Amino acid sequence: MPPQTPYNPYMQGGQPNGQPGWSGSYGSVPPEANQKYNGLAIAGFICSFFVSLLGLILSIVGLNQIKKQGGKGKGLAIAGIIISAAGMVIQVILVIVLIVGGASYASKAIDEAKTDSFYSQSSSGNGDSSDKSKAQDNLDDALDDTLGETHDDLTDGDYGLYDSIQDFVDSSEFKDSIESEADTFADTGITFNYRVDGDTLVYEYVLDDSYASLGDTVASSLDAMDSTYQSTANLLGSMYKTSSGKASLRVIMHTQSGQSLYDKTWTEK
Repeated sequence: MPPQTPYNPYMQGGQPNGQPGWSGSYGSVPPEANQKYNGLAIAGFICSFFVSLLGLILSIVGLNQIKKQGGKGKGLAIAGIIISAAGMVIQVILVIVLIVGGASYASKAIDEAKTDSFYSQSSSGNGDSSDKSKAQDNLDDALDDTLGETHDDLTDGDYGLYDSIQDFVDSSEFKDSIESEADTFADTGITFNYRVDGDTLVYEYVLDDSYASLGDTVASSLDAMDSTYQSTANLLGSMYKTSSGKASLRVIMHTQSGQSLYDKTWTEK
């Protein structure tokens, strides 16, 4: 006769504490019983609006903790990932505007200042201190005038740092920056692509099918960035010359199986 296992009042259903299928350590809480909000998911969601990279990291860690330990905040973590990924790509355009645009404007101002007669006289060493002072004033005026003219050019849509949108996306500044940012969130189940459609820059995000049930979360997360996308579309008008007179930015999100989650276009104002 085989030996009988002694009765243990703390063993029910083959598992401690009467929780079938739960093999965690004695006294620990199974994932489905954890009803606390995950702090990292909340922090990641908040940071995603201000510091995209930090928001992305916190959201990813928070989501992984929720998967392993349970708890609330999965929607916040996913929203944080979406907003951070979208924000990081948008920031590329802002950086290019600052670097390329700033260098172009400064060069233009200096070239105009060099043509000034007072500046030329002081550079030759033949002018007195008064001439040098006037030359400095004229240089300042040239800088101010150039910035004013540049602002008017950008406002009127007559000036572009690149001859076309294709030249813009083919530039090393854009390619290097965009690919670097895209690689950052490659492990989140999000693949990023970009393409040109007329005068429109199209950002396409392909999400893992696990995001399929979160269409409303994705849409609301991106709608929260509406003003940022509009500002980016306005900036695009200063980056390249358009054939239609208006630059546009289109953001598309869909799952790998083709389910559409988001599709919206912002046109330069």
